[in-house]
Amino acid sequence: MLEDKPIERNDLDTKRSASLSVWFIVIPLYLIFCAIMKMSFNLHLHLFDLLDEFYKSFNNGLFGKIVAPALMLGIPAIAIIITMISILEMYYDRSSRELRIRLKNKPLNLLILLLGILVLGLFVVYWFTRV
Repeated sequence: MLEDKPIERNDLDTKRSASLSVWFIVIPLYLIFCAIMKMSFNLHLHLFDLLDEFYKSFNNGLFGKIVAPALMLGIPAIAIIITMISILEMYYDRSSRELRIRLKNKPLNLLILLLGILVLGLFVVYWFTRV
């Protein structure tokens, strides 16, 4: 019996998902960079303080307690999911009754995946140490 062919996905190719995932990672990396610059070098530029002022204005309400953490954890998680969908190839081999999963060797997508995991890990560590 012949093996099943992998399902072709033209709707989400690796280049498009990489460019989309980069934007989902650049925003949290920018926030991390701003926090490091503010804490390490005591820089109080208006550019770095915008996020802090925005967060403090909503800190007591629903935004500060639920929505902001969900966004900061959700944005890198979305980038990881989009990248994984584009580089994973799965198909079911009926003759041997096996689900075969292959990881495409796309260095840019793998780098984005690792950056997304790093950013998500940094935010998780931050939220656990903050409480």
